[in-house]
Amino acid sequence: MKMYSNLINHYSMSQSALDNNGWSLVEDHAQALIDKMKAHGIPLEEYVCGKIYNGIKTGLNKAFIIDKSIRKQLINESSKNEAIIKPFLAGKDIKRYHSPDVSRYLIFIPWHFPLHNNPGIISASNEAESLFREEYPSIYAYMENFKSKLSMRDRKETGIRYEWYALQRFRPNYCQEFEKPKIIYPNICKKPEFTLDENSLYTNQKSYIIPLGDKYLLGILNSSVIYFIFKSTLPLLRGGFFEPGHMFVKEIPLPKIDLVDPRNMARHDRMVSLVEQMLVLHKQLPQARTPHEQTALERQIEAADRQIDALVYELYGLTEEEIAIVEGGKRA
Repeated sequence: MKMYSNLINHYSMSQSALDNNGWSLVEDHAQALIDKMKAHGIPLEEYVCGKIYNGIKTGLNKAFIIDKSIRKQLINESSKNEAIIKPFLAGKDIKRYHSPDVSRYLIFIPWHFPLHNNPGIISASNEAESLFREEYPSIYAYMENFKSKLSMRDRKETGIRYEWYALQRFRPNYCQEFEKPKIIYPNICKKPEFTLDENSLYTNQKSYIIPLGDKYLLGILNSSVIYFIFKSTLPLLRGGFFEPGHMFVKEIPLPKIDLVDPRNMARHDRMVSLVEQMLVLHKQLPQARTPHEQTALERQIEAADRQIDALVYELYGLTEEEIAIVEGGKRA
């Protein structure tokens, strides 16, 4: 059960905000701004052609998630194993503009593996298991250590729809998207925590991926405008967290931009340049050797953030009064 903040907020609301589509507990001036952005923008889902995907559910992390030493051992036993051992992130590992550090790996075993591309197999297959044991003996032996618990995951599915050694939800319709450059973000966060992955990382079900290496989009998603939408629309969970699930994120209004217009192309390119700068700065920050160097990097990040926000305000066509609304509710 989700636990919500016990703080009581008072809002001035119009009667029209209480309609059959749900209640939006947002102050009138904030709601008017959100309505304006929706009316003149494009939903994120449309911008990305519907490509917003949840991460992989193993059903038993202890079996499928391994560290570097076990990965090395399995690859030493057979070089063939490397192809199905993927770099892996949990939602909590994903931070705003950070290049994620990889210390864990996913043994990626689809349903009916290694006959997973055979459309004729529609249930748990003894033939697939025999071939798995034959072609990947060391990984099969490793998974056998967890067979009892793996077999108990979902009694209606495990051993019926798929084999005991397979991932519970390997996302067959889009698992190939994990190999592509993509924007990734956690489903629990205190502020927008979008970042870029260009290293074919796989993620768990506590995160989402947008399989586009779109740095322009990344800048908008990490901006104060999107943070404002988070705070104005999402319930606040215990600890000051938000849960930007798929139903919320897909409706985020993005500014429409016609790249035929040289001014818009310049704005687009400026955003890309600033985001590239942010990605580099955030990569350098953990490597700072002195407090002075760390402070200098933090100031550069703050300056780039302000420039991105200013550009996003321009892209949305916000007035000074509307910018004040966005910035008025910032939390540290």
